[in-house]
Amino acid sequence: IIHKLEMGESITPERFDSVTVIFAEICHFSIISRRASAHELVHILNDVFTTFDELIDKWKVYKVETVCQVYMAVAGCPHRDVNHASQSANFALEMISSIQYLAGALSKDMSKNMIDRRQRCVDFFNDDENLEIHVGINSGPVRAGVVGINNPRFKLFGDTVNTASRMESTCEPGRIQISPTAFELLTK
Repeated sequence: IIHKLEMGESITPERFDSVTVIFAEICHFSIISRRASAHELVHILNDVFTTFDELIDKWKVYKVETVCQVYMAVAGCPHRDVNHASQSANFALEMISSIQYLAGALSKDMSKNMIDRRQRCVDFFNDDENLEIHVGINSGPVRAGVVGINNPRFKLFGDTVNTASRMESTCEPGRIQISPTAFELLTK
């Protein structure tokens, strides 16, 4: 998509009959952002999202966007793939396990590098607000296309996206919540 846009080619909006949309959100983000400096906050977001970005090629998932503490991706779009539900589930499982490792590394790194604020950094990720994510997954049809002229973005539209977002927003920290349609595809 980026290559086509750079070459001046237009991206034709399309309907995808079956994709799986993934939303992941950093839990307790408002608490973390109150405790963190701007530098620390950007460092955390960069480390988390870079870690997720490193997983997308492995599971053939496409990163749609990040908005603040939310990471959105899709499998089966823009390249159609019948295994989109399992790719998304495996991607989500690795996101959960990678965040557990990353939480420990971030906490140690911040404590080591912030000597004048050592106690605040030691307490930065406490037991109540540990660095965690929750993930929502939904499968179904979407419409997709590039929106915008000055800052074009590949966007997904439809109830499948909305339901995936609801799966994420109602999910417990450290968990993955899937919709019945995603579950049905996974059981096949």
